[in-house]
Amino acid sequence: MSKNIDFLALLSSDRRPKYLEDIYACLALPKGASYRFRYDASYLPPAVKEAVKDEYVGPISALVCFRGNFVKNGEAIVPVRWVQITRVKRVLDFYVFYFELGDFPKFNSQFSDGSGTALTACSKDYLSQIPQGLRQLPVVAARMGYVSTNTDYGSETWLRIVRTLSMHSAFSGLHFVRLSGEDKLTLVRDKGQTRFRIDAGSYVSIDVEFYSEEFNDDEMLELSGDETIIRFANGRSHRLGSRYDLLPILVEAKHVEAQTDVDVFFRLSKKRENVEFEFSVPLRVRRPFKQFFVRMIVPTAGGLMLASRSFFGGDADPILVGAVIVVGALLIGAGVASRR
Repeated sequence: MSKNIDFLALLSSDRRPKYLEDIYACLALPKGASYRFRYDASYLPPAVKEAVKDEYVGPISALVCFRGNFVKNGEAIVPVRWVQITRVKRVLDFYVFYFELGDFPKFNSQFSDGSGTALTACSKDYLSQIPQGLRQLPVVAARMGYVSTNTDYGSETWLRIVRTLSMHSAFSGLHFVRLSGEDKLTLVRDKGQTRFRIDAGSYVSIDVEFYSEEFNDDEMLELSGDETIIRFANGRSHRLGSRYDLLPILVEAKHVEAQTDVDVFFRLSKKRENVEFEFSVPLRVRRPFKQFFVRMIVPTAGGLMLASRSFFGGDADPILVGAVIVVGALLIGAGVASRR
């Protein structure tokens, strides 16, 4: 990236449902998860386009934001999530920005009251720093004065962001959700993508926090995934029957013969209003070493012990030979049983 560009604001909007889904996903996915935005080449400022022309590999700090018209107060820009851009790739006439999700942004004293009027005023001041011809572009290389340099991954900061977004009518349809509990998983990177590792034969609890400005009891959270690899121990369907609560999701990784990747899909839907939103969390199920030891090393040792009978010779103690055979058979049996 150009030495003159050390920060980017990546904006999404209310123009299409997919853009709104991007905001929901960036608020929902756990820290470290991978995501991407795609922009038409004509939407990039010349300096940014020049900086990424050779398919830049990061990281560089960026801030995902929502830009929209808040009916009572006019146009505003809401900061949503800090990210690290890891790669920018050109595909035909589009640029794809790949990034990893980080902490949530905190507002500073300029936006201390959190009101729509204050948000609009801060957004207007921010846009005034940008040259007139670049103000409508969704990629901006200018920092926001109303965003603190401090960051946070806590529920309180997340809640303030979603309450601010709730002032926009486009977000009145579904609960906002946030996944936590990824500290119980190990983040692994593979070919530019991130996955959360879980050991085969173990359980992990993923907490789903959810919030809605208005009460509704018609919304469902449905889980899906390859159930030959994972199992949802406390059910696949859950009703979100309150405005704000926490729902633990218990995921079991089944025994696998080799390292296996699987996606867990979270789908929110409201039947009466015919709206839905889906995102996925990528998992990597790893066979732990102790399982490998029992399944491979132990029966192999048993086989060697049985084979070693021929080396004792005819003068060997029958009791010793018998003991070796029994132990070898038991080791093989343990290995076979562990595969079931």
